[in-house]
Amino acid sequence: MLCDWLRVSGYRVTDATPEDEWRGVDVWTVDDTGERVGIDFKCDERWRTTGNVFVELESNHQTGRLGCVLTSDARWLLYFLTPDRVLVCLTTRLRDAIPAWKTQYPQRPARNQGYDTMGLLVPVAAVERCAESVSWLSRGDRLCLQPWDREIA
Repeated sequence: MLCDWLRVSGYRVTDATPEDEWRGVDVWTVDDTGERVGIDFKCDERWRTTGNVFVELESNHQTGRLGCVLTSDARWLLYFLTPDRVLVCLTTRLRDAIPAWKTQYPQRPARNQGYDTMGLLVPVAAVERCAESVSWLSRGDRLCLQPWDREIA
């Protein structure tokens, strides 16, 4: 679905290799400056009941493997808040926000098959303030991969 949205927004999408995926890149595209950039997709279905976005700090708590926000080579992380909201975030801006968020928001495990993922429960509004843009697929919003210079509130 998000790849289709990228294409409708005018971006050419190229699948990532398994090696790219291990480094946190789900797809490649060319941004508005002409540079090839990686995109990481995250889907959060529980945000409507919790009011929070799960920001992954450890992808596998048992092995200690750090989470996507801390390790991804992708320039962009797109949080898909089902059914149709997308928070378009620069991965570096999310990384920069984590130290403050660790002091403000609770850390919780998310059970997976045979392992736990650890993350922060960050209010949607806080992640929106960190995002470059917020889009609604149902409104027909188009994606713009263009950072804008501002301070995070």
